[in-house]
Amino acid sequence: ASEIDIQRTKDGHYVVHHDDSLERLCGIKESVSNLTLAECKNLEVMDVLYGNGKKSELATLDEMLELAKGKIYLYIELKGESADERMADDLYRILLNRDMLDQVTVISLKYSLIEYLELTHPDVNTGFLCFVSLGDISTLQCDELLLEDEMATPEVIDRAHLANKKVYIWTINTNETLKKRMLDTSDGIITDEVVLAEKMYAQLVKRDDFTRIVDTIIFGFR
Repeated sequence: ASEIDIQRTKDGHYVVHHDDSLERLCGIKESVSNLTLAECKNLEVMDVLYGNGKKSELATLDEMLELAKGKIYLYIELKGESADERMADDLYRILLNRDMLDQVTVISLKYSLIEYLELTHPDVNTGFLCFVSLGDISTLQCDELLLEDEMATPEVIDRAHLANKKVYIWTINTNETLKKRMLDTSDGIITDEVVLAEKMYAQLVKRDDFTRIVDTIIFGFR
């Protein structure tokens, strides 16, 4: 799967963007919610990750869904100051019209939005992004718990599974944490290092019996 963030423009369209501001990627001290779709499309997005000088334009949600349909599962995060019930309703309607409800999990750091989706549109898959909590998070209204690494203890994972919730852990980017989380009882990981994760998975699949026994002692059954 791939994870994207969406924000609403001033004129009610949705673009794919992570940051609160457009400064880091587009060089302007402005937010998506203060610009129209046309103004967003006129911006150039710099490749700050690889620094190869290539530039592109902000993608719209519609463009991303068009590319993804039938090809890759998406986690869509409701992001920024425009993340509200209107955004939740709009996204649900868009997914329904495109017949993509079974290809998307809607996620957010705002639990109120996830709870709203669960109560209003129970046929959409939901996930709560959680990095700190008090109490038993397995009782929250959501289909999936996306937990920060330190939160995801074996006890928390077990309670979530007993409540019929899947558990995904973020952000797992090192060889050590990749191996640990690929061998625990969580349902999956969230990583920026896809190539590294694929290599680790290939190594674990090829383990001999002795290595599997050692890993079982250290990490538990998987």
